[in-house]
Amino acid sequence: MSYSVSSKGQVTLPIEIRKRLGLKAGDKVDFPVKDGTVTVVPARSGDDNPFKAWIGMYPAFKSIEEINAYYSDIRGRDPREEENW
Repeated sequence: MSYSVSSKGQVTLPIEIRKRLGLKAGDKVDFPVKDGTVTVVPARSGDDNPFKAWIGMYPAFKSIEEINAYYSDIRGRDPREEENW
């Protein structure tokens, strides 16, 4: 389907696209271009880090041994049986 560009360079995004991208009035979008193809993606501010929700999820470790012991524990294995990597 084709859409017209207004004299101001504007194009209306169809409702299906807005719903799929979770966009509402006032949201910002980016238009990355790669190999001659333009896509529409919701813009992220510097504070909108998708990994922010994971901060503090895992305990702070002081050594590689603590990390290995932690992962061994959640895997239900004895850390002495784990290979060193």
